[in-house]
Amino acid sequence: MTGLTDMRQRVTVLHTCLEPAIEGSAARVHGEVICRGLTRRGLRVVRNWNTAASPSGPGGRFSTWSRYWWRTLRSVRHVDAVYCRWHVVDLPTCLLARLHGKRLVLEVNGGLGDVPIAHPRARTLAPLLRLLARTEFRLAHSVICVSPGLQAWVRRTARGHTDVRWARNGADPELVRRRRSAAVPAYACFVGVLAGWQGIELLLAASASPHWPQGVGLQVVGDGQHAGLVRHAARKLPHIRYHGRLPRDRALEVLAASSVSLCLPTSDLERNQINGIPFKLLDSLVLGVPAVVSPLRQQTNTVLLAQGGITVEETARHVALAVADLVGQSRDSERRALSTRSAALLSWEYAIDTAEAAVAPAG
Repeated sequence: MTGLTDMRQRVTVLHTCLEPAIEGSAARVHGEVICRGLTRRGLRVVRNWNTAASPSGPGGRFSTWSRYWWRTLRSVRHVDAVYCRWHVVDLPTCLLARLHGKRLVLEVNGGLGDVPIAHPRARTLAPLLRLLARTEFRLAHSVICVSPGLQAWVRRTARGHTDVRWARNGADPELVRRRRSAAVPAYACFVGVLAGWQGIELLLAASASPHWPQGVGLQVVGDGQHAGLVRHAARKLPHIRYHGRLPRDRALEVLAASSVSLCLPTSDLERNQINGIPFKLLDSLVLGVPAVVSPLRQQTNTVLLAQGGITVEETARHVALAVADLVGQSRDSERRALSTRSAALLSWEYAIDTAEAAVAPAG
C-alpha cells in the first residue's frame, strides 16, 4: 500500500477547463470533485481553469482563451498528465499535451448539440466543429464520458482510435448535512441555467396552469437565455419568485427548503437524450427533495433508483399534477430517508476511480 501511495504522489496532473468554471456552475462543481478526489488518492493536482464570466464578443472570448492557453503552455512541461474538461475549441490544450509527451485524458460532459441552440449562427460551422472534435478525441489517450449516450457518440466520432469509458455524475454526500424541513408555505424549485433546452417554457406554463396546487409557490434560481421569460412570469404571477443567479451555497439553501424540485430538459432534443444526469437532480435527491423529471432515460433511472420522484409527460397539466402529488408527500421522515438513500447510491467514487485509472494507469 505504501508503494502504491508513493507512486501516486509522484504523479502530477494538470486539470484544465476552458468552459467558464464560475461559482455554482456545473463545470466548477465537477472540477472540484475530481480534483479533490485525485488529491485524496495521492496524486498532485495543478489547476488551470477559466474562471472569468463569459465575455461579450469574439474579441473578449479570444483574449480570455489566449490567457488560458498561455497558462497551459507554462504548466504542461511540469506535469505527467493533462486531464481536460473537453471543449470543442480547446484543440491547443490537446496539442500542447501531446507535443510535450504527456498523457491526455478528456472528460466529455456534452456533445455538439449545445452549439446551434445557444448560437444559431454557428450552424454553418458544424463541419468544422465535427473535425475539431474528431481530432481532439483521436489525440487523447483516454476519453471519459458522463453517459452511455456520450460514450457512443465519442466512439463514432473517434472511429475506434481512442479508449472511451463512461462514469456518471455523482452527488456530494456532504449535502446530507444541509437537509432541512420543507418551508411553509410550500414551494417548488428550479435551479440551473435558463437555457433553451431546459424546459423553462413548460415549467412556467405548469405554474400558470389551473392544476397547479393552490398556495404552492415556484422559486427559480439561475440566469441565461430565458431569464426574461421568468422575470415576466414573476411580474404577472405573485406565487413565482425569481432569484437570478445565486452563489452555490445560497442556491442550495433555496433548493433544500423546497417541497419538490423540477428537472424538465426537453426530451426530444438529441443533446438531452445523450447527456448525463443533471447536477440539480442529484443535489435535490441528496438534500431529500423529491423531483419531477421529464422522460429522459438517465433521469428516470435515477429517480427510480433513489425512489425520489415522478417522471411525467411534458405537458403543463401533468407537471402541475405531479407537483401537487409530491408536495403532499413532503414529510420530514420521507425526506430524511430519501437523503440517506441517495447519498449512498449516487456517490462520485466510481467517477473518481475512472479518472485515476485514466491519468495514472497501472503499470
